[in-house]
Amino acid sequence: NPFNPAVTLAYRIGRSGTVTLEILDVRGQRVAVLVEEFQEAGGHEATWQGLDEKGRALPSGTYLARLLVNGRKAGKAARLSLIK
Repeated sequence: NPFNPAVTLAYRIGRSGTVTLEILDVRGQRVAVLVEEFQEAGGHEATWQGLDEKGRALPSGTYLARLLVNGRKAGKAARLSLIK
């Protein structure tokens, strides 16, 4: 799913807990954290604008969005294609 300049990621968690939604590069290194907080069970969404943790624009390429709930992976990582 190519995007430019932003993508909204919708997700659902089955029970309340500490949620981390992070963006990884293809080497598996974390480049950004979109969510890192306690959330109630249910549907949520977060928007990524193709920026790293310091607010710098990342280059075009493939990235992964990984969701963790209470420190455990929740489903498969979503593949994102940033096009500039």
